[in-house]
Amino acid sequence: MTAARRSGASRERILEAAAEVVSEHGYAGTTIARITERCGLPASSVYWFFEDKDELLAAVVLHHYEGWLERRPQWRPVGPGEDLVAVLDELLRPWFRDLGEATAYLRLGQSLLLEPREHDSAARTRFVALRREGMQVFEEWFATELRRSGAAGERPPEEVAAELARLLVVATDGLVLSHRAGEGLDSDLFLDLLLDTVAEVLQGAADRPAGTAGDRTDRMGR
Repeated sequence: MTAARRSGASRERILEAAAEVVSEHGYAGTTIARITERCGLPASSVYWFFEDKDELLAAVVLHHYEGWLERRPQWRPVGPGEDLVAVLDELLRPWFRDLGEATAYLRLGQSLLLEPREHDSAARTRFVALRREGMQVFEEWFATELRRSGAAGERPPEEVAAELARLLVVATDGLVLSHRAGEGLDSDLFLDLLLDTVAEVLQGAADRPAGTAGDRTDRMGR
């Protein structure tokens, strides 16, 4: 193995160990000593790659986000004659079934979000930014499809898209927490209920005059 490959393998071991430790102990309880004990490398190896714990955990967030992106649905457009909710089912079902195994990024992020906010760590700041970026992807897909289909009725498509994107992100958070708690929630049943809710939001948008849903949208954003 070349020196470059050995260096890459060591960095990977440190990142994986740090992710496990912060998921178990939280940000405050994560120490370089615990990380080195978990990965089997000396502290000097950690400091070779990272200036301090905060920089290391920010790198962990990005590392697992990149892996999560590979598993996230590819947001193809809704074709002529296709139903938006049916396409959403096709896109989300494999992803939701996989959430129990592929949630390192989301588990880590939830651990960071639950930490007391005496100061925002670089890791927490990075996760919040990536979370917003992910929500924006959902919003843009919904807005594009709602504009194309007219399914938002008289309401602005962007307004309905924001509601649906928040719903999807919050639902994902809940499913991940359920897995973490060992509740064994049936992801297919959960998605069925979520899709029913999406259908109800769309039906309500189609039936409701513009400007009458602002209070609910504002509440969802708080």
